[in-house]
Amino acid sequence: MQCKTGRLYNGVIRFNTVSIRSNTRRTFRRSYLGDADVFLIYCPETDRVYAVDVEEAASGKGAFRMAHTANSQAKGVRWAAEYELPA
Repeated sequence: MQCKTGRLYNGVIRFNTVSIRSNTRRTFRRSYLGDADVFLIYCPETDRVYAVDVEEAASGKGAFRMAHTANSQAKGVRWAAEYELPA
């Protein structure tokens, strides 16, 4: 498992799905594929924890939607409620 912090902004919980470190010359990004099976995402604004498979999460950034989209699109949307762990 890899624990991440998610931040709620405009109805979307966003989180990083890569490890990022840097020095004075470069920034290094590393995927968790093969190193972890599940991301556990804690969102302080909702005080909830969400779980998603590493293979299912987008490369670089992940997102769960809390609020409906302005254009009512639902296809392909990851609803936060579907990934929320029981309290």
